[in-house]
Amino acid sequence: MSNLTIVMYHYVRPIKGSKFPGIKGLELFGFKRQLDHLSKNFNIVSTEQVINAAKHSSPLPNDAVG
Repeated sequence: MSNLTIVMYHYVRPIKGSKFPGIKGLELFGFKRQLDHLSKNFNIVSTEQVINAAKHSSPLPNDAVG
């Protein structure tokens, strides 16, 4: 299986002006910026592609992120 970078987000939400501003999270604008960065610099792969790579040795593209 090729190298794969996994990116996980636990909490993406509007924080400013919310009832719970002290709960750590990522503002929506920051999330969109990160997705733009990932799509420009990596090859985003689906769960199905990752499963096929693991089960059937199907190749993943270079710089795969999921």
